[in-house]
Amino acid sequence: MSAIPQSINLIVNADDFNLTESVSRGILEAHDHGIVTSTSLMVNLPAPGRILKELKKQKKLGVGLHLNITLGAPAALPRKIPTLLNANGSFKKRSELNFKKISRTELAEEYRSQIEMFRKLMGRLPTHLDTHHHLHAKKEIFEIFTRIAARYRLPVRMSRLCTAGVRKKLRTRGVLTTDHLIEDLEPERAWNRVSLLKALLRILRKGTYELMCHPARCDKALMAISSFNRTRERELEALCSVEAQSLLKKNKVRLVTFGDL
Repeated sequence: MSAIPQSINLIVNADDFNLTESVSRGILEAHDHGIVTSTSLMVNLPAPGRILKELKKQKKLGVGLHLNITLGAPAALPRKIPTLLNANGSFKKRSELNFKKISRTELAEEYRSQIEMFRKLMGRLPTHLDTHHHLHAKKEIFEIFTRIAARYRLPVRMSRLCTAGVRKKLRTRGVLTTDHLIEDLEPERAWNRVSLLKALLRILRKGTYELMCHPARCDKALMAISSFNRTRERELEALCSVEAQSLLKKNKVRLVTFGDL
């Protein structure tokens, strides 16, 4: 990560771009009017052309890939990944997956297919890789996740498995990570102004951090597919708050993307 000066560097990544149109619009709002610098695109879900067009117009927003095997249809041919799918040909829910029995070959096939789908949609490779529901924090997923990242030489989101030793090994394979990850995984832990400011205050020391977030505008489509819904609007407000922006500026925090690693 020598490209970034030795200072306080922060990637603010909004997950779930393309989960619904309202989610995508909320993320763009959090970038245009707040501190979000990066997002993760879900490519295997139907993508409204107007939203992708708006995303491509963004010059300063980093766009990575939110690898997803728990929602929607696969990017790979169904016959190549049968154990990941239900009887309807869609991905199994997270609660239905037996991670110890997931086929590594099938997982690698789907991950490669989603990267290539991203390349086709965006005209380039993603700035980084992460996973829907943070599945790469599981050992069974992490090995394939990092192997695919190394194949494409893409940065990845940290997880609890990314010890200092692991990160060093990943760097030798061309896979970069941040120094730290500030997680936001559950609706009850969604960022509000107070919790966000406290989290930012904790990172005011040298290093490169990623702040995971899920800002959105909530609509019926989001309510129908996710328990993480209304609180996303609270995150949007926090990320666009004057207090958060002032705190970062006061402490000379450099807002960056994975492309800067």
